[in-house]
Amino acid sequence: VVMVIGNHTALVNNERVHLDCPPAYQENRVLIPVRFVSEAFNANVEWNLALQTVNITSSYRSNSGSGNLLSLISGQTDRNWD
Repeated sequence: VVMVIGNHTALVNNERVHLDCPPAYQENRVLIPVRFVSEAFNANVEWNLALQTVNITSSYRSNSGSGNLLSLISGQTDRNWD
């Protein structure tokens, strides 16, 4: 998964995917669309209305313990996939 801050298009397995809400940089933090990222990695996302919480579950296990699951790119104007 590759996402560019402020861009409504992401790459998932080199396929362009539209984002309803792009990643954003706010107050020294990067905010990402958690449902999109979770589902891109085949995780199950559930909203608990009563507790106002998001539950994310996944059966993913890494054998190598290394590798980037998510790339966030900031300040690169040449990465516009729209």
